[in-house]
Amino acid sequence: MRRLQILFMIFGIILMQCAKKAIIRKYYLIEIPADAQIIQADSTYYPYRVDVRDFQISKAIDQTHIALLSDTQELSYYFYHNWAVRPSTGIPDMIYHVLSKKSIFTSLVRGFSSHPDYQITGDVYHLERDEIGQIRARIAADIKLIDMQTGDTKAFHSFDRTDAFQNPKSMNAFAVAVSQILYQEITVFTDSLASYFSNLEAK
Repeated sequence: MRRLQILFMIFGIILMQCAKKAIIRKYYLIEIPADAQIIQADSTYYPYRVDVRDFQISKAIDQTHIALLSDTQELSYYFYHNWAVRPSTGIPDMIYHVLSKKSIFTSLVRGFSSHPDYQITGDVYHLERDEIGQIRARIAADIKLIDMQTGDTKAFHSFDRTDAFQNPKSMNAFAVAVSQILYQEITVFTDSLASYFSNLEAK
């Protein structure tokens, strides 16, 4: 009888440990990849004040819970796997950090400043873990530079990518894949910025 009680106690302890593990929430970062090599601009700055502002984002993914696409029209959300910050904030944060490291503007502000010349903002249409067949990371977005005096869009980059990644069962690997896609597309956008401002300065 005593041996049976001990077995029940051990079994209960194991169940409690499993329950503790099950309720742990994990949070994932959208950030510049660790292996990214950001080339700083030369000593010539573009003499403009630029704000990097929050993005507009589809209501279906405007939350910290990571979205899962398991069928063509079926979207669900992980309860224990979350973005550390909302993508509407995390994506422009990453753009700000990339541009800060490149040092191409006289003034670069994350958020709202007094009388900026331009703002960088955008729209996010998809950001999900796509498990229809092969597990992939999908993100679709627009990034744009807006002239604050005229309201005109002066530089624009749009992308829609669905990329496979190594170790697809890992949520951390998924977050790394999202960050890598974003970094690559932000790099393309910064090239369009350089082209626009170089042409502007040449006039």
